[in-house]
Amino acid sequence: MCALLRPRWIDNTPRHEHNEKARCHWFYARRPGIGQPCHGTDRVGGDLNGCAYPRVCFYLTNTDWNNRTPTAGYQDITTTYQNLSSRAAGAVVAVNSRQDDRAYLRANVSGTTRYYCLPPQGLISFAPGIVVNGIRIDSAATC
Repeated sequence: MCALLRPRWIDNTPRHEHNEKARCHWFYARRPGIGQPCHGTDRVGGDLNGCAYPRVCFYLTNTDWNNRTPTAGYQDITTTYQNLSSRAAGAVVAVNSRQDDRAYLRANVSGTTRYYCLPPQGLISFAPGIVVNGIRIDSAATC
């Protein structure tokens, strides 16, 4: 049985030049003392914390995250950034439920535009002061 861990700050960051404040979190399966990545149908309820495949979902508040209720979701592969709706802009958590596609997130950090790569089956929790405002889903699987 695969269970989701709640987001928490960890030392590993997404591989991108502008990742000083975002931290990458992964979902792990719990099996007798062994942690393994959650994949496919092993995921709880067939989704990632309420984010149905094949979406990249946003959670505006920690309460939304804890209640497994994404406030917005995007699924179209695009060649340019889409501006996020008011239900996604400024989110505290972003989750990529896609199996093979990465998502690039655009954010404002103290007046400077930064970009973060969100791998398939990954999530990012944004620190205070990072305001995510755009998304581009790409068909490549790795960041």
